[in-house]
Amino acid sequence: MSDRSAMPIFNPQLWLRLAYMVLFSVLATAARMVLLVVIALQFIWVAVSASDNPNLRRFGDSVANWLYSAVRYLTFNSDAKPFPFDEWPEPKASDGFSLHSDDDDIAEGEFVAADEQPADHDSDPRS
Repeated sequence: MSDRSAMPIFNPQLWLRLAYMVLFSVLATAARMVLLVVIALQFIWVAVSASDNPNLRRFGDSVANWLYSAVRYLTFNSDAKPFPFDEWPEPKASDGFSLHSDDDDIAEGEFVAADEQPADHDSDPRS
């Protein structure tokens, strides 16, 4: 017949993972709340100063990267436990965001990411 010890439900590692999953579910909920605060603060900052706050941008990116790692762990796409069992994720490099542009083709007040270049409407791609 079948051996009860071979059944996955009796594997203590599975139950340990469940405990970590509960922990990371709670932490992920808290991280979502933190991201909502960062989003609101960044929006207010851009509305007042016409450019983003690089510290908020980097922090928000780090929290988003942590949340991504936590979700990968929770969905069994990764066995790597995120922070605090691993290092805090570094933000990715970004040039930021600004409401201002030197290009005349962009309407005043139009949002333009700093790393985006407006299309050159005068040039012919076939030439």
